[in-house]
Amino acid sequence: MAEISIDTSSIGDSSTDSLEMVTQPTVEQEDRNFIQKVINHVQSMPGATGEDLLVQTNTGFPSRYVLMLKNLPAISFKDFETIKTLAPRLRKLMISLKGNWLKVDMWKNGAKQKKMKRKHASSTKRVWNLKSINVSDKPMLERILTGLSNLPSLPCQFHVSVKAQPPNYYYIDITSNDQLNIEEVALFKHEFRAFVKEITFNFPQNNMRLKIEKASADTAAAVGHRRIVTVYKRSN
Repeated sequence: MAEISIDTSSIGDSSTDSLEMVTQPTVEQEDRNFIQKVINHVQSMPGATGEDLLVQTNTGFPSRYVLMLKNLPAISFKDFETIKTLAPRLRKLMISLKGNWLKVDMWKNGAKQKKMKRKHASSTKRVWNLKSINVSDKPMLERILTGLSNLPSLPCQFHVSVKAQPPNYYYIDITSNDQLNIEEVALFKHEFRAFVKEITFNFPQNNMRLKIEKASADTAAAVGHRRIVTVYKRSN
């Protein structure tokens, strides 16, 4: 995997200054533009520093190339959605919180794109220690934690802590040594979208945080006042 040299000499006090690649990877211009946009997007995140960000590429595969970024700041799930939107031919997004890296696997322009086989993890019933949790919230948290533990890219043990965030939320902090597939996390978030409001990947602290709305939460207070629209049926 080749390391891309980045010019940081033009970076001043402004956080909006972008990093420039000095050595260009051996891919087409469209892909070089994508790599530059990803670097700029990551560098614009709170806590990111151009001096620490390490960028590497591997273009040795016949039909794909890999972009790897190391020494990352905390990244939200929405930021990964932005990277997916920028990617012209995304194959896979993988992260390692312990290794502090993001790996973007891309199809090369003109390559035959093969459908990725989805891994299926065996559904396992687990017992969670939720003694300090409100009784009305326990079934919801148990379902979320079991769904998370059944992700194919989380085959090993991971540490979980649940903290109440009054009045309407819980924070679930997960520490794992596994490599996470962002597409699997996206499917998990969609399945539990009624409760999982935010996901943040804190690379410096090696944890993933889920912001969960309580099953017992006052939804009206959480989302504010909604306008009620009355629809009248038109008579013939």
